[in-house]
Amino acid sequence: MTKVSYQFQHIVSRLDLGDSIENWLKSSPTLESAWNSAQNAENMLYLAGKVGVDQKFLVFSACDIAESVLCLVPDGEIRPKAAIDTARGWAAGEAAGEAARAAARAAARAAAGEAAWAAGAAARAAAGAAGEAAWAARAAGEAAEDRNQAHRKSLADSAEIVRRHICWEMVEARLVLWAAGDGCLKA
Repeated sequence: MTKVSYQFQHIVSRLDLGDSIENWLKSSPTLESAWNSAQNAENMLYLAGKVGVDQKFLVFSACDIAESVLCLVPDGEIRPKAAIDTARGWAAGEAAGEAARAAARAAARAAAGEAAWAAGAAARAAAGAAGEAAWAARAAGEAAEDRNQAHRKSLADSAEIVRRHICWEMVEARLVLWAAGDGCLKA
């Protein structure tokens, strides 16, 4: 067990994460178990970003999440895919930040409804945010009575995508550095 686990409550309160994320983290005995059992990619990406995990890993995660719902984009509409490709290129060091932002704006204007919002999330992720995108797009395609089930499945699928890009050890390393710099952990 790491030192982080022992000072769990104090660290979580010092991160100023908001009630929803704090409740998620406090529902598990350790931060590691919370991460490894998380069912909400948005919370995971927010925590990873808050503790300083390299933004590129957040973008790769968001790109994969958004790409998983491209099937909801109308045929012939290429801007959401272009936005994802540009964001992924930015994360790989191949595209400038302004190009990623321009692709995000183009994708946001591309199509109507929740599918366009979801596909555009990858480009928005280049600026540091994603998560609800997959839920919004997938839930839009489900019947109203299946919406909650689709929402939970989408979030769980998205959480698995995040874990493929951002393992617990990456979060823990940044968390320890953050906590040490903030004075939360004492040697």
